[in-house]
Amino acid sequence: NSANWYPIYDARVSTENKEIELSYFAMMQQSTGEDWNDVKLTFSTADPLSVKSLPKLEPWFLDINPLPYKPDKIRGARTNEIQYNVGGYSTSYDQNWGLPKGLGSITGYITDKETGEPLIGANVILENTNYGSSADINGKFYIANVPASNYNLKASYVGYNKISIRLNVIEKHVANLNMPLEVSDITLSEIVVTGSKFFEQSYTSSVKVISNDTKLPDYSNVKAKNLSTTFELKTKNSIPSDNSSHKVTIAISNMPIEFEYTTTPKILPKVYLKGKTINNNDYPLLEGEINIFVDNDFVNRTYINNIVSSDSLELALGIDESIQSEKILINRFVESKGLFSGTKQITYEYEIQVTNNRKTEEKIWVYDQLPVAMNEGIQIELIIPSEKEVKFNKNKEIVWQLKLSPGEMKILPLKFTVEFPSDINVYGLE
Repeated sequence: NSANWYPIYDARVSTENKEIELSYFAMMQQSTGEDWNDVKLTFSTADPLSVKSLPKLEPWFLDINPLPYKPDKIRGARTNEIQYNVGGYSTSYDQNWGLPKGLGSITGYITDKETGEPLIGANVILENTNYGSSADINGKFYIANVPASNYNLKASYVGYNKISIRLNVIEKHVANLNMPLEVSDITLSEIVVTGSKFFEQSYTSSVKVISNDTKLPDYSNVKAKNLSTTFELKTKNSIPSDNSSHKVTIAISNMPIEFEYTTTPKILPKVYLKGKTINNNDYPLLEGEINIFVDNDFVNRTYINNIVSSDSLELALGIDESIQSEKILINRFVESKGLFSGTKQITYEYEIQVTNNRKTEEKIWVYDQLPVAMNEGIQIELIIPSEKEVKFNKNKEIVWQLKLSPGEMKILPLKFTVEFPSDINVYGLE
């Protein structure tokens, strides 16, 4: 009970060779009261560490509001939304009738206060509870099914000042909170490191043969079982009983990687370089933090889900400022149909502009969405583009696959209507 480990990774991507060198580490700690000196270690995946995965684009739901319509007393606030100022941070609460009784939720964005860039992997916790989350690739976090009460919410990120605010979670409401963090200004005095014993970690000499005939050291024997995998390290290591994390190398492997670009301008007008590879090893990659380097430059720290053997791994490799994307609202038109017991129709018309300023042709995936009707009284019709021109999934996400020549710009029109009875109040509309 006084010993544990969790995985972390370093991914070093070469854009020239189109390869990724993936280093698989175990962060080992123990506080048994006895130092482990020159011991053989075996790591098992039988009880993997649970780490929050990266959220994807959330479904856009529309439904009928069961409460009677009451004009909000706060100027600028939406119907059925409560607004507060908590410690200088603007907080709003949207009603969500899908939440269980007695529970609420918390969501928001963690960003750099100066640049506005998302802080990927920032930690958000409710103090003295087991509730928490990590910010995704867009800086967004989500803590679901929190008992209604008052909490201290703390946000932290390496290199930034922590913030802590008092937050009230309201039953059947989702608290929306955006928290910009300031870069910490820390100066260190002289540090003297002393030790009574020099510790050196040795490595094995057996090899793993990869596609380009290059040989890398193989650090462990891998034994795959029906429900788990064990890594038997071929060298001895020393883990002191100090409850501190000590990095131990499990394996290093090379894999080919393919590149493409992806953008979701509705959330953030940025274009991300994405790398896709296949886990061609005989062992799984557990959930864990991964540091990503592109051509020796650090670009991202994020999390990966469980990746079994032969499964694909996608990595966000950073923002490419030479490719631009933007979503523009061209028109929002509201009209009524029928004199008595008629309907109201809202027409949305957007343009998504994507420009390739690189000197090479690039493939770019563009994502957007239609709202999802949760009530048969709400009708949604796509006008432009036709369903033959794009791809859809079950959550009404729209996907365009573009190939842009150097200097080329493409405009993607998006137009749809939302129609519903005039005597009902629909929430979720933009």
